[in-house]
Formats: sequence, C-alpha cells, structure tokens
Amino acid sequence: MNGFRMRDLRQKANLLQLEVAAELQLHNVTICNWEKTGKELPKVYEEAFMRLINDSERVYFIRQGRRARRKAK
Repeated sequence: MNGFRMRDLRQKANLLQLEVAAELQLHNVTICNWEKTGKELPKVYEEAFMRLINDSERVYFIRQGRRARRKAK
C-alpha cells in the first residue's frame, strides 16, 4: 500500500495523522511523509494500519477520545 491509499483510508475512517501515528507507535511526521510522497509503507506498518482501520470499535474509541479532549479545553 502506498501513502496516498493510506491517506484515503485514514480520512474515510475519520482519523487524524497524529492518532494513527500514536496507534502505530510512530511519529506523526512519518505518517505525513508517507501520505505526502505516496511512498510504499513497510509491510509491518501496512498490516498494523489495516488492522487498525478495520477495527471499528477501536476507531470509534479513538474518535471519542478526541471529542473528550476537545471538551476538556
């Protein structure tokens, strides 16, 4: 999978680069670079990313955490 596809899937899941990076234990700059350049993801991160976006419950709780942080401000 290339970074452009990753961006499309991430956006469809309504996740931020920062949230994906935290889940994959990467820096958000890495996610940004993959998405901006269209670079192929290393297989291990591609698999982890696909598990993440296919886990609707996990995605839901990530988004809920974002809402809770907004309200706390």
